[in-house]
Order: sequence, then C-alpha cells, then structure tokens
Amino acid sequence: MIRLQFSKMLFIGCFVLLAMVSVSSAATLTVDRHGNGDHITIQDALFAADWGDEVVVLPGVYLENLVMVSGVHLTSLEGPAETIIDGQGTRCIEVPQCAPGTAISGLTLTNGGGEQGGGIWVFDNSAVEISGNIISNCKVRYEGAGIHVQRYSYASIHHNRFLNNSSPMAAAISVIVYSSVEIRDNEFVGNRSEIRAAAIGVHESHAEIVDNRLFDNVGGQTTGNVDFYKATGRVSNNVFVGNVGTEGGASCVAVRHGSSRVTIVRNIFAENTGGPALLTDACQSVSCNIFWENTEPHTGLCPPIGQEGNLQVDPVLCPDNRGYAEESSPCLTMRCGRIGLSRQPKNGN
Repeated sequence: MIRLQFSKMLFIGCFVLLAMVSVSSAATLTVDRHGNGDHITIQDALFAADWGDEVVVLPGVYLENLVMVSGVHLTSLEGPAETIIDGQGTRCIEVPQCAPGTAISGLTLTNGGGEQGGGIWVFDNSAVEISGNIISNCKVRYEGAGIHVQRYSYASIHHNRFLNNSSPMAAAISVIVYSSVEIRDNEFVGNRSEIRAAAIGVHESHAEIVDNRLFDNVGGQTTGNVDFYKATGRVSNNVFVGNVGTEGGASCVAVRHGSSRVTIVRNIFAENTGGPALLTDACQSVSCNIFWENTEPHTGLCPPIGQEGNLQVDPVLCPDNRGYAEESSPCLTMRCGRIGLSRQPKNGN
C-alpha cells in the first residue's frame, strides 16, 4: 500500500512538474507586416508556435487565409479596430482538430468566403474560444458566413460583433453535426439569410444562447434570427429588436422538427416584423419573456402570453442603445429575475 501511494505521489509530482515546465516555456511571437516583429505573416508565426504560445499581431491589414495550430492563442496588440484579416473572398481562419486552449481574439475578420465558415471554420473534434472579434461582410455559398462549427466540435463564442454577414442559411453562426456551442454577450446587426436563420442556426447540435443583442437582421424564407432544427439548447436573456422575418417563418426564434428540449426564458422581443417573434412546433419551456409591438407575438407558444410570466408590455429600453433596459423598465423588477440585458457587457461589445 505504501509503495502504491508513493508511486501515485511520484506520478502526480511529475505531471505537475511537466505542466509547470510547459507553462514557463510558453513564448510570445509578434507579427508585423512591415518587418518590425518576429514574423511578417501571421501564418508563419502560427507554424512557428508551440502549444501554449501566443501569437500577437501588430496593427495593419493582413491579406491572409489562416490555419490555426492546436493550443495557440492568436490575438492582437491594439484590438480589432486596428488589426484586420481580409480573406479576399476565401475563408479567413480554419480551426481543424484543435484541442482546448486554442483561442482567437481581438481581430477583425472580413471579406471571408467559400462554402461555409467565411470568417472561421471549426471542424473535426476541435475546441476553441472565440472572443472580442469583429466578424463582418463575410459571404458564403451555403451556411455560417461568420462562424461554422461542425463534426463533434465545441466553441465558446463571446463578446464578438457580427455585422452584415450573408449566406443562404445561418448567416452569422451555424452549428451542425453533433457539435456544441456557448454563444454569450455577442452583438448581431444587419446579418441576412436567404432561407433561414440570419443570426444563428443549430442543426442536430446543442447551443446555449445567452445575453446577446440581435438588431435589424433579415431572415429568409422559413426562419428569422435563431433556428433550432432537431436540436437542443437554451435561449436566455437576449434582446431581439427590429428584426425582420417572413410571413411563413419567425422573425426571432424558430424551434422545429423535433427540437423538443429548447428552453426560451427571460428574453425581450420588441418591434420585430414579418412573422411571429416565436414559432414552435411543440410545447416548449417558454417563460418570463416580454413581447412588445411585434407583428405577431407567437405561433404555437406554450404557455400563452399572460401565463408563466410571458407578458406583452413595453420593456422601456434606453433610446441610445436598444439592448439595455432603463431603470424604470419592468424587466428589472419582475418576479422572474432579470429579463433581457440590464448591464453593459465588458469591453463595450
């Protein structure tokens, strides 16, 4: 027994020592297109990086199409306004078979294209954190113009801005083939789809969609902003304002074709047009939502407005930023707890 305990202690000690060596040996590689860094191109820096390293990009416009390296953090020195990756009609970043610890932050990804994932394509059992980026003006031929997550992958997507991306389906984010995402504290503005889901499409996967702001997105023929198809998840504390759907679909959230475990709670749906704010094909867990001046509040909503805290009342949003509630808003004092957004997110995103 003593020998076994000693062996176990020795194993743990070696593991901790290896972890300490790995962390202590992590390096920072800089990229400057003018030659004032360790590398001139971002891809060269990524290929030179090891697990745990950070690649820091100096300000500038980089005409590159990148492949991420597992365990590396790609970021910028001055933030997304100053650091731009232009995909020139091709995918900006691929994330293939990357393990947890892989991260992309502080960049503008624009003008991405291809079949899917014009901004970022996450696939084949990858895990990645995507935060603090601006993903704009990407256009693809199929789905996921901003970010496409597929084939048993996981992504934490938070504090990003998705602006004016377009595709036939799921213009900002698509999640398919048994993948899982957490989508939190993002802003979606002016994204457009031809068929379904101007913002987020979830197909045979799981999504936690929390504390996001969705304004002025234009959905396609069947659904407006968020579409669950044979999927599971949660839509909580989001604000949907000024979005456009179609008469045959939802302007904000559609839950359909066997998506039987989707919770929709504490959201604000205001001034959305061209279809019901919610469209469900089965009785969902829908509670404590506020509806105001939508073309139609819901179709198939269970329970109906007036029950389970679902109310039709003015949310009293700030005039300068539609995502946040005024101090006089009923959203802050209801028995359900906080409804929609009542605080400024970090980094101003």
